[in-house]
Amino acid sequence: MLKSKWGKGVIALTLLSGVMVATNPNQQAYAEYASEKLVTQIQDATCQQQKSPEFLQGILSSAGEICRNAIASSGDVVSLPVQAIVNRTTTRQNFVILSVYTTELPNTKITSLGAFGNFITF
Repeated sequence: MLKSKWGKGVIALTLLSGVMVATNPNQQAYAEYASEKLVTQIQDATCQQQKSPEFLQGILSSAGEICRNAIASSGDVVSLPVQAIVNRTTTRQNFVILSVYTTELPNTKITSLGAFGNFITF
């Protein structure tokens, strides 16, 4: 009975490992993920609404929305250069079943774990 449970565990672990190997995201997938996150941070930093008198809040809110839409609609004009920077400044440690990506930008170090086709940034 013990051998049967042990065998099932080995089979399950082998299947899980196979799935992890097949879904370990590559450098290009990480560059797309990271550039999307960075563009969002650029939007937030650039289009952030400042404290203002109440009578100006409607106008400034509209200006912030216009700013966000302008960056979002720029598409590849913004995201491709950011993606190129991410590619140049990132190192990948490939552990076959998962990868650790480290992106070093001026004054910022970003570490992400890639597994099962997804990323976790910490």
